[in-house]
Amino acid sequence: MDIGIVIGIIGTIATIIFGILSVYLVIKRKYPGEITFIQEECINLIDTIAKNFDDISIKYRSHEIQEDIIYIRGVFLNSGNIDINDGMVEKELTFNIPQGYKWLNSKITKSSSNINKEIENEDDNNLNFKLGLFRKKEFIQFEGLIECQKREDNSASTLVDNLIFNHRISDVKKIAIKEIATDIHLKKMKRRIRLAYMMIGVMVLYIALFIALFQFSDYTNINYKSKKDGVEYSARVHTNGEVELKPIDGGEEIEINYLSLYDIDQFEPKISNREFNSFFPIIIFLGVFLLLSLAYLGLSMSEFKQSKKLNTLLKKEDES
Repeated sequence: MDIGIVIGIIGTIATIIFGILSVYLVIKRKYPGEITFIQEECINLIDTIAKNFDDISIKYRSHEIQEDIIYIRGVFLNSGNIDINDGMVEKELTFNIPQGYKWLNSKITKSSSNINKEIENEDDNNLNFKLGLFRKKEFIQFEGLIECQKREDNSASTLVDNLIFNHRISDVKKIAIKEIATDIHLKKMKRRIRLAYMMIGVMVLYIALFIALFQFSDYTNINYKSKKDGVEYSARVHTNGEVELKPIDGGEEIEINYLSLYDIDQFEPKISNREFNSFFPIIIFLGVFLLLSLAYLGLSMSEFKQSKKLNTLLKKEDES
């Protein structure tokens, strides 16, 4: 086996991997700031609580709710690598809900220690958050009531699918929307990470075996060269005693009796090393599969670390 080809394949795979990582790091450094919205609750009050019980009613400002009212609770977390201050803000963080919905009320219910944030309704569809100095790992939790003006069966789910966050804060990327991960979800992530490690281990083992097979073993072929026309054939013996001869350089296949191969006047045995080209597709497949496994591992670990980080921060604040 030509070791240069192996090095070339490994180099190509490494180039792709490090190329993807480089693009990711460039994007991350371009926008070091990040605000994550963690959705905790979004439910239809009537459909979820009072729909199946005639004796239960829900009142808002002393009036019984007849419309479709949605309760939403979420957390804004500074999950980036920089603090956010007033000098960076050109346009405040805005929580927009689609047409057909209306903000009824909202308030900040919890926040990190020693921070004071404000929230105000810009109009029926937009809620503004004045963050002020918003340090790394700090968070604010808010709750709100939203009226669905056009009643539908899954208005809460429709709302969640159409949430829009806008801002013009320098060095801060678009708002990331996540759901808080449960302990069961975190365990599933750990299983996916273990699976990715197993896949990578198997691929590395197979690639190492192929390299050892061709580099360190005497793995050879016996071909047969015709003394009549000089054509070299590979041979495959059938159970009926016939031998199928296939020209190495292409051409018409022929069949002869196996005894003819031992006729020194017709054929000359020729021992040659096994060509790497015949196993090239297998090596390429293993390399691509290894690359995909590494990408899967990277994504799984990134998701797990982010989810665990968010959970740890929120639990820490709850305990304080």
